[in-house]
Order: sequence, then structure tokens, then C-alpha cells
Amino acid sequence: MPLPTREFPPGFAEWLEPLFESRRRFVAGLAPVERWVAGATVEAFALEGCGPSLAALQAASPHPPEAVEAALRHLDERDMLVLQGDRVLAFYPFSDRPCRHRVWVEGKRLDAM
Repeated sequence: MPLPTREFPPGFAEWLEPLFESRRRFVAGLAPVERWVAGATVEAFALEGCGPSLAALQAASPHPPEAVEAALRHLDERDMLVLQGDRVLAFYPFSDRPCRHRVWVEGKRLDAM
């Protein structure tokens, strides 16, 4: 069941644009393996409802396993995701932990930061 829609005040999208542009520049500066890890992590949340494990990322990646692990740890150090042990717990906007916000992706409810 989808959540009720909410209207945002005029100008809200324009207010968010600098944040989106900053995120685009940040992602553009990532190494190819880091971009792959970021994309695979978002996809895992959307498809599976939770963050991927290091082993799952390494198994699916076209990059060497040690490069995937280094990329994952680097993204954690840069606060792009939250890594606990060998599992991604959060990658904006998704979270494995209960949050006040939720998003719906293909009928699945996901917690969101």
C-alpha cells in the first residue's frame, strides 16, 4: 500500500538542487570500482530490501575481490555508506535500521534516512 502523497512548498526542489549537484560531483569523482560498488549497493537495497555483504559484492563484481573490499572500506571512511563488519547497513537514502522515513520500491517498504 503506497503512502499518501505529500506536497512540498514552492521552491523546495530548487532548494534541494545544490545538494543533488554536490552528490553528482562526489560520485563523478569516484574510481570505477567505487562507482560499481555504490551502484550494486543501491540495487541490493532496492531488490532485496537490505544492504549487500562484502562476499555478495565480490561474487557479482567484474573487479578483483580485493579492489571491491578496498572500495567498500573507502566509501565507509568517506561516510557514503555505513559498513558494519562485512555488511552494508546504510547507503543514502536506504537503511537496514528502522528510521522515521520510509520509501516504497516496487511494493517493498524500505527504511530511509
